Amino acid sequence: MIASGRMVALIHAIANLGKWQCTVARVLIGKRKSNGSKNGLIIYSHNNMETKKVALITGAGGQDCFYLAELLHKKGYEVHGLHRANSGESLEEAEKKFSVPLKLHFADMLNTSILDCIICELKPDEVYNLAAQSHVGTSFKIPEYTADVNALGVLRLLEAIKKHKPECRFYQASTSEMFGMVQETPQKETTPFHPRSPYGVAKLFGHWMVINYRESYGMHASCGILFNHESPHRGTNFVTR
Repeated sequence: MIASGRMVALIHAIANLGKWQCTVARVLIGKRKSNGSKNGLIIYSHNNMETKKVALITGAGGQDCFYLAELLHKKGYEVHGLHRANSGESLEEAEKKFSVPLKLHFADMLNTSILDCIICELKPDEVYNLAAQSHVGTSFKIPEYTADVNALGVLRLLEAIKKHKPECRFYQASTSEMFGMVQETPQKETTPFHPRSPYGVAKLFGHWMVINYRESYGMHASCGILFNHESPHRGTNFVTR
């Protein structure tokens, strides 16, 4: 089990390294060593940045956004996040939950025009797609909605980026649920996928769409296959008891 703070450091590293193929986060943490590294994670400095970079994080209500926003802010980024309009919470209320400045925008992964407008307006240097219908069990009850958010939502973002900021670096939070009926333990990048839920199938669509856009259009698009990780900011309906 991986602490979320270390996980987001790896997420940022994956998004900013070369045009990798998909990376299994559990395998890399604690094992990659290089100059300027600590505890196996690459340490970046924003001292050499000529201009302030703009980062956009989807899924602003999740635990990883909280830690990723902190990390990006420390590195000198201007950080924006997407907040669901139907959450019943104002943007001001939601922004107060973060320990660093974060500009939230009402958006919905189902709405192509809103996502397109936000990407067009911000023209972010980096986009971290952490948004999802994240409940595996619930995905059996609402499979169409799960597919619309977890699969087509990724496609909507990739299209908007290709249209308005093709040089933007894109990170997709993939999931170990794509392995489903596992063929080997531990899993690695070459382990065959066999998802066993609508959630896993939808995530696999998004995963392969990222690969397709990278190979077809030369976009800097990366995936990180995330295994279970927890923190004090994880929802109580997720935390292992």
